[in-house]
Amino acid sequence: MPSAPLSANTSKMPGRDFPTSPDDFGPFASVDRQGYSIKQQFAGANVMVTGASGYIGSLVVEQLLRTTDVGKIYVLIRGKRGQTAKERLRKLMQSGLFHLVREDINLLKKVRLLEGDMNSDNLGLSEQDLQTVQTQIQFVIHSAASIELEADVQHTLRSNYLGTQRLLALAARMNALKCFVHVSTAYVNVNLPRGSYIEERLYPLYIGEQEVHHADIVEDLMSLKPFSANVRAQMYLDMWDFPNTYTLGKNLTEKLVASYHKQYSLPIAIVRPTLVCGLAGDPYPGYCGNLAGPVGMGVAMAIGLFDRLESVAMVPTHVWDAVPGDVVSSVILATAAATAAKVDFNQYRNSKIGSSEDPPVVHAGTSTTYPISMAEAFYAGFDFVKQNPPPFRLPGSKLFTIPLDYRPDEAAVKRRKFWTSWKVWIAVKLLERLGQHKTARRLKYGHMAWEIQNSAKTDRYGPEYSSSSSSSAAHCCLLW
Repeated sequence: MPSAPLSANTSKMPGRDFPTSPDDFGPFASVDRQGYSIKQQFAGANVMVTGASGYIGSLVVEQLLRTTDVGKIYVLIRGKRGQTAKERLRKLMQSGLFHLVREDINLLKKVRLLEGDMNSDNLGLSEQDLQTVQTQIQFVIHSAASIELEADVQHTLRSNYLGTQRLLALAARMNALKCFVHVSTAYVNVNLPRGSYIEERLYPLYIGEQEVHHADIVEDLMSLKPFSANVRAQMYLDMWDFPNTYTLGKNLTEKLVASYHKQYSLPIAIVRPTLVCGLAGDPYPGYCGNLAGPVGMGVAMAIGLFDRLESVAMVPTHVWDAVPGDVVSSVILATAAATAAKVDFNQYRNSKIGSSEDPPVVHAGTSTTYPISMAEAFYAGFDFVKQNPPPFRLPGSKLFTIPLDYRPDEAAVKRRKFWTSWKVWIAVKLLERLGQHKTARRLKYGHMAWEIQNSAKTDRYGPEYSSSSSSSAAHCCLLW
């Protein structure tokens, strides 16, 4: 049974006693354990999971099967790239992630397919599935999202904002709903000043002195032609200091979620993971479900995208707030159970800095518990790659160490990226001629992700630790 999450950012702060036992950690540390049990809350319950074919969603499904007596898990999946939804679900359940549960046919029978699409009305569900969802679902774990950092703004809003809006509209008609968990990101507030502590609450956006409404911004952007929408979106990014359309879109989506919590009294909670990396424990230590974040940067080092010191666009002493994927799934399940048990764990509910009408927010990160610098992660990757050479590496690249006083030169980084792009283009063409289309595709899109992540825009914040006047600052996330 997963315990109350140890990841929810408890740190030693001035005037606070440092926790001395595991039960002292987490946002639910003051909860009477006799009245709050994750396993009891999920026993016999029907859970709907969106994004189950993605990394976080698949971890939630596996953990529910392995650690709880859940009733049924309904996973929303659509057909994609020539595979039907049923084929995609079968492939998921046969993956290594599920090796501890897939031999138990009774456990696998608990997973039910909802064939649908977040971009369709009523999620594209059949009448029978729609009836099931409206009458039998007690928990919704919404982890589906587009994680492209710099996608066209209308694509981002269709996938993340409007898709969430459709799901919320359906949730408002779920007769048995006990909890709706929206999986967001800690970087919805990346626009706040350097060194800020990000508290577990929603932060408004302003134009001048007037607070803006999320729906007005979305309606404005979706009403324009794509090019004009991107131009206008860049104005908003510059105005509010967001680095990309992904973080802006997720910020607006949180405000949408909060509005449904207020208007319909839906039992909603928001979980904000930081940079999700591989698993620390069961079911598969070291397992990585995608190449986003720190994992992708490690692979980039291995295959030679970082080919010279000058190719690094990040300051080595800046903090990488990385958190294991299994910790994130534990936080999600603990938050869902606490919300269903009607535990009031929103520490800002009765304070002047948070609205009593906002849903509770829980961070899943490490920057205020055990921060790690970019250099430490780089050195760990260097040692691993040196001892475990990859089967493929771009020609002309070499392993190198990074001095702690290194500061990237934007022009030099740009030159290295230019030459790396040519090497990747040639390698992709050669792989395609050799029939290695899957490898070529992974290299192509991995390079595109590296181009975006390895930039000054996504390495904007340093290691300053600013103080917080909140007595509950231990549950904050340090913005790096």
